[in-house]
Amino acid sequence: MQDDFNEETFWKDFASYKKDFVPEDFSIDKVHIFDSIDSTNSELLRRLENAGDFFDKKKYDKMLVAAKSQSAGRGRVGRKFYSPANTGIYFSLIHVPKTDALNPAKITAAAAVAVSRAIEKVFNVRTKIKWVNDIYVGEKKVSGILAEGFCDRHGTVPCVVVGIGINIAMKKNADENLGKAGGIFDSCENPEEYRSKLLATCTKEFFYILDNDEKFIDEYRAKSFLTGKNVTVSPLAGTKDGTYTAKVLDITDSAELLVQLDDGTKKELSSGEVTLHEN
Repeated sequence: MQDDFNEETFWKDFASYKKDFVPEDFSIDKVHIFDSIDSTNSELLRRLENAGDFFDKKKYDKMLVAAKSQSAGRGRVGRKFYSPANTGIYFSLIHVPKTDALNPAKITAAAAVAVSRAIEKVFNVRTKIKWVNDIYVGEKKVSGILAEGFCDRHGTVPCVVVGIGINIAMKKNADENLGKAGGIFDSCENPEEYRSKLLATCTKEFFYILDNDEKFIDEYRAKSFLTGKNVTVSPLAGTKDGTYTAKVLDITDSAELLVQLDDGTKKELSSGEVTLHEN
């Protein structure tokens, strides 16, 4: 089949989804789609670096870079994000908050809800969320999110780059340590046929949440599969330093994970990493 993953096809799919919602300051000239790239997050960060001393909010807010594959996709704490061709979609968006307050955890949670909605809409499957940035279908992690604040030359952080990878259909190679990562489909002849619609749906859902200041945390809570579970908390993501066990009680309105330690102490986690506790 013909591969039509490009700016024009995306724009048609974007315009046809939620026709009653027109996002502010977004147009086709802000959409950049590549066959392959090193990293969509890195590309947007480079564009921001080249902005110079004057940060033009209207120019960069909602800028979108997407690719069919990445040669150097990045996950949290420097991990590699496996991003081969004919597997899924990889994209990044710039978000400029309406106020000076920038909460990366809450923006990541908003992106997680947007991706969850889009996957359910496009593929008619049920999704779950693992705090703070992973989307699951069944026991498979099918999407990851990486939010990176951009620090300008004046030391301020005017915006955040939100990177999202979604595995539509993925075959695990023996030399790749992918853990629970998998595809929405175990096998699919043409995963590329879903790319444009999935990208358009994710993007518009994300804009819808943020432009409307939607109260999405209840939906995030409802989809969280950690609540009520015992977990191992790593305060520094990517290391085992200072790990401890705790029970997940809730998600706060600011997207922190509320946990209770063995001694009854409660903590609100805004960063770090959690895994289901293995007895």
